[in-house]
Amino acid sequence: MKKLVAWFNGLSKMWKVVVIIGAVFVVIIALTTGEDEGEQTKTKKDSNKIVKTASRPKLSTKDLALIKANLLEFEGRELSSEKILKDTIKEESWSDLDFANDNINQMIGTMKRYQQEILNIDAIKRSLEASADTKAFKKVFKEWSDFKIERIQVTIDLLNGKKDSEAAFKKSYPNQIIFKKVRTNKLQTALNNLKVGYELLDSQK
Repeated sequence: MKKLVAWFNGLSKMWKVVVIIGAVFVVIIALTTGEDEGEQTKTKKDSNKIVKTASRPKLSTKDLALIKANLLEFEGRELSSEKILKDTIKEESWSDLDFANDNINQMIGTMKRYQQEILNIDAIKRSLEASADTKAFKKVFKEWSDFKIERIQVTIDLLNGKKDSEAAFKKSYPNQIIFKKVRTNKLQTALNNLKVGYELLDSQK
């Protein structure tokens, strides 16, 4: 450092000015290069982030078709269960009435599963494009859950001595049976759980 200072002091006034100006240029170039590299790194990171976001997996038409098929399969199993339940009620076999509660609990479990499927679809729809299959599936699911909620509510009304809702239900769903001899407290719990899940689903616009 001492030799460098001595060398600088030995220069003429003109050369001292040249050296100072050169040093300033070197510093400016170094700073500019550092900023450019930082900007390039940031741009690269942002670009990678965009690529990762765009490549987020989405539910395919095949996946949605599988969900619909599962829903139809469950409906088929439930219709079979209802036939057994209907025969049970006809025979006044009270020992088998817990079967009805199991049927309701199975239905609530399925509601929750499909509710989660729809929430997943909605998340994809928000990040990517809207899907006609998604809209169709949500329509089917809404009709299905509306029916479930109404049927449980009718049963509770009947157990509370209200008969008007039964006529309205039979008009809307002429081929569906109503659970008439299931314990009220279990039905009320089922209805409450179902409504909470349905409200959550309905809030996902």
